[in-house]
Amino acid sequence: MSADPLNSPILRALLVIVLTVTPSLCVDKNNFKTCDQSSFCKRNRALQAGESPYVLVKESLSKTDSVIEATVLNTKTNVELHLSLSTLEKNTARFKINELKPIRPRYEVKDALKTEPKLVSYKITKEEANSMHVSFDENSNIIITYKPFRLDFLVGNEVVVSINTRGLLNFEHYRAKKVGEPPKEEPLQPAPPGPPSIEGDEPNEEQKQEEEKVVEDEKHEEGMWEENFKEHHDSKPRGPSSVGLDISFPGVEHVYGIPEHADSLALKSTIGSEPYRLYNLDVFEYELDSRMALYGSIPVMLAHSASKTVGVFWMNAAETWVDISTADARKLFGIAYHQCRWNYNDEEDVKSVDDSFDKHDIPYDVLWLDIEHTDGKRYMTWDKVKFPNPEAMQENIASKGRKMVTIVDPHMKRTSDYHVHEEATSLGHYIKNKDGGEYENWCWSGSSSWPDFTNPKIREWWASKISHDQYKGSTTNLFIWNDMNEPSVFHGPEITMHKDTIHYGDWEHRDVHNIYGMYFHKATNLGLIQRSGGKDRPFVLSRAFFAGTQRYGPIWTGDNMAEWSHLKASIPMILSLGVTGLPFAGADVGGFFKNPEPELLARWYQTGVFTPFLRAHAHLDTKRREPWLFDDVYKNVIRDALRTRYALLPLWYTLFFHASQDGTPIIRPLWVEYPEDKSTFKMEDEFLVGDQLLVKPVTEPGQVTSDVYLPGKEQYWYHLDDHKIYRGGNNVKVASPLDKIPLFQRGGSIIPRKNRIRRSSSLSHDDPYTLTLALDPKGEAEGDLYIDDFHSFDYKTGAFAYMKFTFKQGKLAAKNETKSQFPDVSSPPAPKDDGLLNSVWNLMRDKPAGSTPFKTKAEIERIVILGISNSPKSVVLTSSDTANRQLQFTHDKSAYTLTIKKPAVNAASEWTIAMYA
Repeated sequence: MSADPLNSPILRALLVIVLTVTPSLCVDKNNFKTCDQSSFCKRNRALQAGESPYVLVKESLSKTDSVIEATVLNTKTNVELHLSLSTLEKNTARFKINELKPIRPRYEVKDALKTEPKLVSYKITKEEANSMHVSFDENSNIIITYKPFRLDFLVGNEVVVSINTRGLLNFEHYRAKKVGEPPKEEPLQPAPPGPPSIEGDEPNEEQKQEEEKVVEDEKHEEGMWEENFKEHHDSKPRGPSSVGLDISFPGVEHVYGIPEHADSLALKSTIGSEPYRLYNLDVFEYELDSRMALYGSIPVMLAHSASKTVGVFWMNAAETWVDISTADARKLFGIAYHQCRWNYNDEEDVKSVDDSFDKHDIPYDVLWLDIEHTDGKRYMTWDKVKFPNPEAMQENIASKGRKMVTIVDPHMKRTSDYHVHEEATSLGHYIKNKDGGEYENWCWSGSSSWPDFTNPKIREWWASKISHDQYKGSTTNLFIWNDMNEPSVFHGPEITMHKDTIHYGDWEHRDVHNIYGMYFHKATNLGLIQRSGGKDRPFVLSRAFFAGTQRYGPIWTGDNMAEWSHLKASIPMILSLGVTGLPFAGADVGGFFKNPEPELLARWYQTGVFTPFLRAHAHLDTKRREPWLFDDVYKNVIRDALRTRYALLPLWYTLFFHASQDGTPIIRPLWVEYPEDKSTFKMEDEFLVGDQLLVKPVTEPGQVTSDVYLPGKEQYWYHLDDHKIYRGGNNVKVASPLDKIPLFQRGGSIIPRKNRIRRSSSLSHDDPYTLTLALDPKGEAEGDLYIDDFHSFDYKTGAFAYMKFTFKQGKLAAKNETKSQFPDVSSPPAPKDDGLLNSVWNLMRDKPAGSTPFKTKAEIERIVILGISNSPKSVVLTSSDTANRQLQFTHDKSAYTLTIKKPAVNAASEWTIAMYA
């Protein structure tokens, strides 16, 4: 693993120890670097494993209650580094390395973590001549080896992560450039003809050694101070400073994470091939089974075995090459269905599409507009011919409980009749070129410049542009899509920004590249919060991402293709994002490029409705593909799939609540819930929604049966099509005709649903719930339900209901456990540098948890229990609101299903239903 050579961020890693067919169209690879074309990647990859030149100077050790500091010496260069090793709560440790006496500071990532982890004390359990043993938290240990320098992290006596065991730590220190060296890198030219060879005119041994030394030095200097890629020159005025490191996971065969790549869920060996690259890029028609960089980066790697799961967070925003040998609650409409294409042409087109969804009884929540809606690609403006009355258009959509989203990219059109550009220029808000002038290049807007979103003040300025008085024609029902924020620069190296451009704090772009898109996302997020006076949750989609993006909104996997292979690849891509902390993600349903065949489109919807972010999107040159444009057989499949999504929104909303509390992935690889089942470790064609549902998408044309693996040897799985019970730990074959995909509910779970058919999610807020219980072999089940107002920040002050359901010994009990989920607002965190969510923290400070009463009109309408073989004689409801009441019920003996009708209890109240034989 190695990071950008120039002004590379300080190496900072978090080690989390948790016990518990080539496409017919494809990317032009020539536009993007390989490792061999990146000087720092090539330098670090050329290092040979062996004894490390780095040693920890024992005499320099300094110890406090939770931090160990020391000097680490490079014995080849005599450069001293500063090591800081901190012990943190939840079996986590952090180590940080920097130069001891740098000639200039290095960039440090500030906004990836929501809050700084809590320090915990450690104990020194053993000190030896060449090592020190440290114990902390529950059962975590660290062995610090001095010579050569090495760190081993253990759970009990088992080593789970090792640092620098192969001796590949490489920290390129800042240095002064030698006068006149090296010469500017020029295109290769043919060598001039030399003199004829003269017998006996060979150098002596001393001359040979000197020449070899010079050649080695020249190779060492290659690309350190400047380099070219195609027609682009990288000046590198600050010289080399890459950071490389080897990280080992002993006893682990499978590692996951480091998105985004269109590759398998389990990362593959890179021996003899390209490393995985993290560098946010606009990749047109990306190919599959590739380690190429895509739109976003989360430098988190997870290693999993039957006995443990371990994670490493490489806290570094610079370009990174890798060799392999928690989020706020969301608006309900955000997790419903989104309809998009490049582009809906005008207001009449928007109205026609909206009306057609109603005509065909297909639910949707959000209609999107791409770049053609603007006045000449001036973002936050409207084409006055095509969209003369944008506010009325939005209000018409909103009258049905729906919203709209418009695209806002980070490149500003350089023209005097665009107020955002004129203001950015006058205030000096643009990124600067290496000579100090405004950086100018080309994107959709033509000649463009980019605001420096790494600057907190510029983020605040940008947020102000989203207010209604600045974004003319916007309403409270309009939300935002941030695209092209890698950033995409059409005439730049690798279709992105030159690395020697200058950002806030005098940092070069190479230092902050991967975090730039997140800062744009964050600024837009802040703007929507401020627009509502801090009351409403924002919705902002982003294409670029970094660690921490989960706090600001969803992302999608970018410009995929309408091919079966891309449908299949979308599953591991989204799963990988989830397990690395970005749960709100999805892929363009149907594929962005090309025209999907009807069967592919139908199957993609069936898959997409079980992914966290659900949006159909298509390229400008594709045929229209709204569901009603296809034969009824396909339209009906799509409609049924979307109705399934809407029926399960209570489950999705509850899962999003948990993700906002602890970062739990919403959809999960099977190994997350069945960590000892080795057969699941490489499985990526089926997945779990929460721990309740198992989904096996159909990803091959003409497929009518599916082989499904059901995990858990003592587990029951209920096929939701016919309620048939299957035992876990087995492969089963089930029918999967065009109108169905395999869907199973785990025995022991309770799933909340809303079965009323509505045209948008907001119209279902007060609709009654159905609880579906699937009993385990003991005849038990449990589940939960989260309810709030679905849009505001009032949940931050306790205005929500959190219900726990348990079924045991023939009794179903509902308990209100809202208080157990109250946020800790005794000491609200200080606002970050740009005051993001400042008004929200003020709200939490002024209105303590529980001070905002929450009531819901929704009731429990029906209870369906799967796995009941015999019918009870009576079913009795007990609650504090009413006297004991007999309930009506029916029993289907052939399907082992009991249906209890109309309990009519408030969804946020406590009650018990007992069955009597």
